[in-house]
Amino acid sequence: PLARGRDGVSARGRRPRERAVDDATRRAVEADLRRYREYQAEMHRAELHAALAAGYARPAPEGARVNGYIPDPSLATLAQYRRLLAADESYQRARRVVAAIEAAYMRLDGVRRRIVEELYWDGRPAAQVAAAWPMDESTLRAHRREIVRVTLMEFRRRGVPTYAEGESA
Repeated sequence: PLARGRDGVSARGRRPRERAVDDATRRAVEADLRRYREYQAEMHRAELHAALAAGYARPAPEGARVNGYIPDPSLATLAQYRRLLAADESYQRARRVVAAIEAAYMRLDGVRRRIVEELYWDGRPAAQVAAAWPMDESTLRAHRREIVRVTLMEFRRRGVPTYAEGESA
């Protein structure tokens, strides 16, 4: 066995091989990557719904009615808006997943960012993505493994469980 320093690097300058991500976790992370734009749209809908519910929650005095309600721009409305979003579990998960995916995306190099965009967000088949780039499909698989590893690391750092780790769909 090689001697390792405090940072985990061997005497030869290589890090020990990390444990591979199991198939169920990989599929769950890739599913979240594919749903990134859906999560953003879900968040936007929830924010609009909460804004409308908070802003039109108070009945208007007689004579100032707009369909029976008026907007209330007070701090109480902002607090109600925040309470509504905090209580919405699907919004909270979507918010955490989007933040984790964006952080992982920023940690990737340019090639892997393009692969994320084309493969996961644009929904192109792997063979088509590999053909568009001068790379073999096995190289694309290696990039995908690294993308999943970085994203999963960010999920765990932020406390976002994947469906494979016990969260129900």
